[in-house]
Amino acid sequence: MKTIIHVEDSLLIQSRVAHWIQALHNGAAILSTDSLVGAEELIAAHAPDLLVLDLHLPDGNALERIEFFKWMAPDMQIAVFSNDNSDFVRHICFERGADWVFDKSTDITKLIDVINLAH
Repeated sequence: MKTIIHVEDSLLIQSRVAHWIQALHNGAAILSTDSLVGAEELIAAHAPDLLVLDLHLPDGNALERIEFFKWMAPDMQIAVFSNDNSDFVRHICFERGADWVFDKSTDITKLIDVINLAH
């Protein structure tokens, strides 16, 4: 069974992404949190296949945690899903271990394609 962790502080976006994942993967375990601390706890407990990660969260900037999350679960793929996707931010995300960087406003279909392909 595929395990996906979604880190997003907007409950509306959390709900929508969970709905899309459920529609695509009935057997997928979808775990959601709205913080970096919650992400760390879920990664440690579940070693997910995919982490869908917003960058700006109430307890900090996830850009600074990508390397650590990848260290925690080396086989986990990371899809950054954020409105902050300048070339500079994209470069840093990839440099720190993200597999994909998507714009929340325009790239939902690309994120769904990645969810379909992840492990």
